[in-house]
Amino acid sequence: MTETERQALVEKTLAECDRDEKGRALVSAEFFDEYFDLLPVGTFTTDRRLCKGRNGQRMKPFVKGEVTEIQRMGGKATMAAAKERRTFRDAILVALDSKNPKTGKTIREEVVEALVEKAMDGCVGAFEALRDTAGEKPTEQVNMDIMTDADRELMNNLMSRLNDGNR
Repeated sequence: MTETERQALVEKTLAECDRDEKGRALVSAEFFDEYFDLLPVGTFTTDRRLCKGRNGQRMKPFVKGEVTEIQRMGGKATMAAAKERRTFRDAILVALDSKNPKTGKTIREEVVEALVEKAMDGCVGAFEALRDTAGEKPTEQVNMDIMTDADRELMNNLMSRLNDGNR
């Protein structure tokens, strides 16, 4: 059978075959296997065990309710992964709030004490860390005045022309 004859047979069969409630073609499993390469996407076997997917592959369609179950399982897995995954910030906060069994102080208190000692010994980096953490970080002032005198003169000329036109 030539390719043209095969295509004509597929078109004839698709025109005469049963359709499901959504209008998709239903063909026998034998016909599906034999002419799969010529069938349009969305063609199902009459027993609904196979269909031709968008990617051109044979697919097993979902049974009613399976999609909801798969989505529910995916949602549960996502939530479980989110609970297990701690952000770096959360891990640091947990570590800082834990107590040192030798001193009874929190790690946060010990880090602050160590930074204060370093700063008092002259370590600029320790001083800057303490200052910045206390909220006294200096801000850099940037001059945003980028208009030149020529720009200002042009703007004044435009404004005067606009004002003259409105009178």
